[in-house]
Amino acid sequence: AAGLTYGNGEDVLHPLFKKAWSNQPLPIQTLTDGTNLIPTIHVTDLASVVDALLTNDGCPPYIVAVDAGQQQETKQSLNALTAAISAQLGIGSVEEMPKEDVLMVKDYEFFQTGVLLEPASINDLGFEWHCQSGLLANLSTAISEFRSERGLKPLCVLVHGNDEIAISEMASSLAKEYKLPHVKVSEAVKAARAREDALASALSAHEPDAVPTNLLVQVLTQALTTAECRNQGYMLEGFPTNCEEAALLFPAKPAAEGEGEEEEEEAAADEEEGEEGEAPKAPVAAAPEFVLVVEAEAEAIKAKMLKMPELNVSEEALLAKLSVYETHNAEDSPTSILAAPSMAASEALSLKLKDDDIGPLMSRSRILLGAPRNYGPTEEEIAAAKAIADAEEAKAKAEAKALALKQEAEEKEERERREALESRRLAELQQQEKELLEVRSVPLRAYLMQHVIPTLTEGLIEVCKLKPEDPIDHLAEWLFKNNPVDDDHFE
Repeated sequence: AAGLTYGNGEDVLHPLFKKAWSNQPLPIQTLTDGTNLIPTIHVTDLASVVDALLTNDGCPPYIVAVDAGQQQETKQSLNALTAAISAQLGIGSVEEMPKEDVLMVKDYEFFQTGVLLEPASINDLGFEWHCQSGLLANLSTAISEFRSERGLKPLCVLVHGNDEIAISEMASSLAKEYKLPHVKVSEAVKAARAREDALASALSAHEPDAVPTNLLVQVLTQALTTAECRNQGYMLEGFPTNCEEAALLFPAKPAAEGEGEEEEEEAAADEEEGEEGEAPKAPVAAAPEFVLVVEAEAEAIKAKMLKMPELNVSEEALLAKLSVYETHNAEDSPTSILAAPSMAASEALSLKLKDDDIGPLMSRSRILLGAPRNYGPTEEEIAAAKAIADAEEAKAKAEAKALALKQEAEEKEERERREALESRRLAELQQQEKELLEVRSVPLRAYLMQHVIPTLTEGLIEVCKLKPEDPIDHLAEWLFKNNPVDDDHFE
């Protein structure tokens, strides 16, 4: 038998990890008070136990595979585990779940156990532990494995350049497509002003468009270190604009490959130190993994800005701003944002905007960013997309039906028109034939009336009088005898 398994992509604990990653409050799935101590074991350690049992002939017939999580000084209770997962992976919020709802949760029984178990037997198997001290003590490792196995590494993107309109349009579209928080300087400053803290007081002394760089760095650090940005990443636009600002906003160098777990463990340690009375370290924003540099010709930017209904910058100020950008972002410029030490590992993509269509730039950006790093569409989004697809399909069917009916009506009208035309043509032909026949029959009728009908009529009268047995033969004989034409004519 084994304790509650955890690690890698998670199984029984996956719903809690997913909710925390999705920045939702975590429910405490208990039928009591949640103080029960949960026996746990990492899946890697469980595999090691199984492997050791297969190669050990003298093993006992029954073993309870658990780690030492229940024996730690910090109690590994259900309440503590739920709160820690929410704090380190989510928004740090938990909520009680009604007991009737707990009973409907899949595998809820695993969270009700509380028997104190010791890993005495499996310690004698001689394998190397991966997480001997339990889930609560190794939660940062479990979170790192969860992100890695599920492909949930934060996607941090900075959209930079000299065309603010194209930058804003691209950042908004990509943030929506990749489900990333869209961090804009103006909105971040507005949100920071609305809070009641020291930063809000400092910001109140300055106009929204004249905030000093040091305060902007604090505002954006606060925005980029939220649970949402730590989990999903971010789509940042508008700042930094040069190397100095980039170094202030992203002071730490990006972690090398394989250092992610160590950083998370250090962060968890820092939080624990804070709980024990030591001041926790100030949060540091993660440097962008990708930088999209959107640039356009100065004249094109000027023309685009002048077409806007509300021009919030003068032509002189715009040209000065573009000149400053050119100075800081010239090739191999030491003042470029990419020259900051923390941006050394950032992958930059230069995007030249030739017209107002950002479509080609979006396609190139998708190739660089790769597939979205999330759980995909939610059930609500799937239902909404299905509703839209169904509506479009119904509309297409209605349009096709209307088109078919229209075509059918047009074909019927055309058929009736052609049938009427054909009827008129046939009637005219019949009339012409009748008239032609009448014209041609006049000489023939005159000929018959003059040379045939008188003699034939007399012969028929004779036949009627005599009523011979063979009237045809009698008529023929009579016509030969009474032929008004002279016999010499036949010779």
